[in-house]
Order: sequence, then structure tokens, then C-alpha cells
Amino acid sequence: MGLERVEITEREPLAGAPEGYVLLRGRAHFVLDPAAPANARIADLPLAAGEDGLVRFSSDLLVAEPPGGAAAPLFYVVANRGRAEVLPLALGAALPGLLPPALVTEATAPALGDGLLLRLGYRVVWCGWQSDLRPLPGLLRLDAPLARVGGASPPGLRETRIEVDRVLPSVPLIDSRALSPAIAPDPVADPADPGARLLVRPRTGGAFEVIPRDRFRFARALDGALTESAEDLALDGGFLPENVYELSYHPLRSPVHGVGLSVARDLVSALREDAAAVLGGGAAPVGDTFAFGVSQSGRYLRQFLFDGLNLDEPGRRVFDAMFVDIAGARRGDFNERYGQVSVNRSEGSGLHPPYAAAHPDGGLLDRQRALGGSPKVMFVNSAFEYWRRDASAIHTEVDGSADLPEDPEVRCYLLAGCSHVVGLPALGAPVAPTNPASVLDPMPALRALFVALARWVGEGVEPPRSRVPRVGDGSARRREEVLSRLGRLPGLALPPPSMIPVTSRSHPGAEEKEGDGSVAAEDRVVGLVAAVDGDGNERAGVVLPELAAPLHTHLAFNPRAAPDGGLVDLIGTSLAFPVDAAARAESGDPRPAVSERYPDRAAYLQALRRAARALAADALVLAEDEEWIVAAGGERFDALLGGAG
Repeated sequence: MGLERVEITEREPLAGAPEGYVLLRGRAHFVLDPAAPANARIADLPLAAGEDGLVRFSSDLLVAEPPGGAAAPLFYVVANRGRAEVLPLALGAALPGLLPPALVTEATAPALGDGLLLRLGYRVVWCGWQSDLRPLPGLLRLDAPLARVGGASPPGLRETRIEVDRVLPSVPLIDSRALSPAIAPDPVADPADPGARLLVRPRTGGAFEVIPRDRFRFARALDGALTESAEDLALDGGFLPENVYELSYHPLRSPVHGVGLSVARDLVSALREDAAAVLGGGAAPVGDTFAFGVSQSGRYLRQFLFDGLNLDEPGRRVFDAMFVDIAGARRGDFNERYGQVSVNRSEGSGLHPPYAAAHPDGGLLDRQRALGGSPKVMFVNSAFEYWRRDASAIHTEVDGSADLPEDPEVRCYLLAGCSHVVGLPALGAPVAPTNPASVLDPMPALRALFVALARWVGEGVEPPRSRVPRVGDGSARRREEVLSRLGRLPGLALPPPSMIPVTSRSHPGAEEKEGDGSVAAEDRVVGLVAAVDGDGNERAGVVLPELAAPLHTHLAFNPRAAPDGGLVDLIGTSLAFPVDAAARAESGDPRPAVSERYPDRAAYLQALRRAARALAADALVLAEDEEWIVAAGGERFDALLGGAG
């Protein structure tokens, strides 16, 4: 069981790639036996079995296939929200976190940039794992099987968060934390269901209150009239931007989301066994195997490890290593009834322990290590995950009291000062940020760390030791302390500490949400962040060249230009230094001016080059990326000083 077959529907040369690369498009078909021990962790799988007792489903497949011949290492990309527009770890393809202008469709291919992975000979594979996506061209989707009990969806409720940025009479049944316009509504089983429940509280916090059932209904507002709709919710007086709403209802369908985790396992297992039989066309054998996930898809990999899925049904290891990028300490709703795989929560099962790879009270890798087949792992996070997603819990005690010992098979890195995305998302922020958006690009460090991971697997060369803020040396601090220090910088908008979300280790259900909305102290995950220097810049973790030779204060958060003072999700800040001493004196800025740091442009570029070479000596950037780093720095210098110097 596992991968049943692959249909290749298109095979064409991959333009811009090294000679011999082809792009394959197709469909992967899977069969799972609910009785197999390897599938025991997949929630509700027996409820989706057919008459023969087996569960069948399929998903979209995309492969950048190298020329046949010698074994090729495999780089499996867990598609973030169904997208495959960009070759990972490529310079010049797109800034991390930003969507290119269009999705990959049948007429286009992923943007390759400098094509690092292809130059290194990797087979790159994407496969759909997410079933809540709209059927849009270019999205890699999973057609998940449905759990049924007596011909209907099984008992249970879905909880949906509703937040709006303008008054709306009705909203689709999509959680506002899904962060993607490609998510499909999850229809209610019965629009007249008297058990549906809607709660409301102010966005700034406070008690949840129950909204009477006769004030909301499953309907869509169109041209001033309401029409019954199983996919929409309407509220008398409309949904208001100053409020947060929580809806609980019984959905019409219950996709078995956990089979999305088995997609990676079973496809890569089959490719390891016989790539030519799976893909045809004289496909090269598979060498070392790597899984790569970013943000949502990085949380997928944390769930994959937690559920011990890195052994296939015959008991063979699937991935030799995993590169988990900007996922923080979280998992997600990837393997539960009525889970919402697109949701980015600050509470829920995906926020439950364990957080660290290993811990006396239970670790993320415990189940996998008990079964065998545990991979080497790199957890790489931006400063955003420390400020907003409690990434420090990966390597400190949950209460922030002490550092945890380093796991010999795991590395953890903070990319100092970096935000979740560079600049603004291509789709725009619903509420504008107050500060200038971050320009700090983490890509040079990501590329080098992956190369170090590959050498660790293939050559046994130890990668750089973990670089994270530590309790023991004072480089890890409470958020409130760092915010107080940053308050010295003129022109910098800061959020009140109360508006930074607090992660909870428990998840009160909707029926318990009439309380004051606060998180009990014993349930809090104490998220520590890196200490900052006099410029407001972080110095713990991997300090990128443009942070070692700075022109800005780079921060991982950016307040909303709105009365509530909350944060714009995913977006950071780059606050430029004053240009010269006169500008510094006029503003009262304590940070030395650019001209006081670097006599001219050449001096700045020399400082940037020295920083790049120092990081390359520690395997934290690639030597080949030095010129790109310096050229990008020159552009930032010119943008700030208008070509002066």
C-alpha cells in the first residue's frame, strides 16, 4: 500500500535549468490500509474506507527531474498553501514570503532564479497535500477522502475566527487566520442548525459574549438582500472591524486531513525504491532525501515528526533530513477532525507541547525515535517567530527559566532581525503598517544552512552549532524589556506589550469562552526574544552581513496604522539610520548616522564584504553569494543616500 501509481500528463524541457532537466506534471494516486500500524496515527482514517476496507485519494504532482544516470539527491518541497511558483533557495526568483505575479500553471514553470538546487543536481518534487484549497489553476491540491458515520459527517464542531477590516453584512465561512484568498469555505451541514454559536469580544481583548441565535444566520448578503447560503454567515448590523468573532458549527464534510501527511511519506518512499518505475523516462535513482517546509509547510513537518511518520509501511526511513523554516514551535490542525490546515493560530492543538526536539517531559521527536528512522533536523526561524510564535520554546524551558541541552541530531538557528516576509506581501496588507517594511533578506543564510545540512547527511561534516538567544548568557530577554529599550528610537512605532499574542498550551473550547479572554499564567508559553544593541538590532543568532554592517534597525514586527495598535501579521520593520550628523541631531536619534559609520559608499561595501567573508568562514553564507550580497547592499545604500558617497 502507499503510492499506487503516478500519471505523468506533461513532460517538457525545463527552460533556464541545466541541460537535461525536464518538468513533469501529473497526478499521484494513493491507497492506504487503515489497519496498517504505520497508519494508526492518521485521525479518522477508518471512517473513510471503501467497501474493500481501503482508503483511496489522489493529489497533484510537479517534478523538476534531472538527467538520468547517477543517483540524484531528492528535495521534497511541502507546498506552502498549494503554491509552487519559486524554486526554493534560489537568489533572484522572488523575495522570501512574497508571491510572484502569477501562479504556476500548465503554461508556466517555477521561477528558477540562480537555480542553486538544480546546479547541485537535485530532483525537486512538489505534491499536493492540502484539501481546503479552491480548485484554481496552478494550485497543488489534494482530493482528500471524507470521513462518514452513518452516511453523514461525524460528530464534532469547527471553530472559525472572524476578523474584518471594514463593516461587512456577511462573510464566507473561512477562518480569518487562513492568510490566503485561495481557501475554500467549509459549508455548514444544516443552515438552520440551532446549535450553531457565535461569540464576540473587542479586538483589544476582554470577555467573549454570546450573540443570540436569532441575530445571525447562514446567508450571503447580495445587493442589500440576504440569500440562504451554507458557505456564508450574516450578522444583524454587520461584522465590525473593532471586534473579534468566534463561530462554532457542524460542517457538511469532514476531510481526513491526516492523509496529507502520508503523501510525503509514501511518494518519497516509492521514489527511493524505484524512481524509474514511478516517473518513467529513465529517471535517475534517488540518493539522499530532504524535506523542506516554510511557515505553514514547516509546521506540517513538525507535525509529521510528532506523529512518527518518517517510516513507510515496510518500516524504512523516508527522509534523511528535514529543513524546517520559519515554523516556530508550532504544529497545526493537520491531523484532526474538522481541523483547519490553513489556519495560523495562537491557541489550539497545534500549540500544545511538545515544542523542543527532546525534553524530559516529552519531546517532538520522541515517537519517531522510539519507532526508528529519525532524520537530522534544522529548525531555522526568523526573529518574527520569536516575537509572535514563541520559537524560543524549541530550545528553552516553556517558562523561559533555562536553556535546554542541544540535541546532537538537531540544529536551531535564529536569523537575527529578520521578519516572516521581506517587504510587503504581494497581495498587500489589509491594514497598512506604521513603520517602513523590512528589507532584511534571509536567503543567503538559508542557502548556506541547507548546504551544511546536506554535507552533514552526505559527508558526515558537522554543521555550525546552533545559534540562538540563550538564557545562560543573557542574550535571551523578555519582550517587554526589549520594547522598553527600543522606545529610545525616535520615529519608531511600537506595539503595546498587551497586543503581542500570547501562546497558550491549552485550548479552551468555544463553550468556555465567556471568560475574560486572558490566558492563565500556568498556560502561558514564555516567549523570549534576542537582546538588542544600542542601534536596536539583535546580536544573537546568525547575524547577516547587512545586520553586521547595518544601515537600519531591523525588527521582526510592525504595528498597524489603526487605533487598536495591534500588529500587521508577518511584516517586519527596517528603520533607516539618520543620513548624517545634522539629521541625527535634529531628530535626537541616539544611533550614529550613516556618514559617521561609513566615510563613503566604498567603505560601507568593504564592511559588508568583510561580514560576508566572516560568515562564509563559519559556513553561514556561501562564498559564491558574496558578490550578490555586496551588490544588494550597494542598492540599499544608494536608495538611502540617493547615490551619495
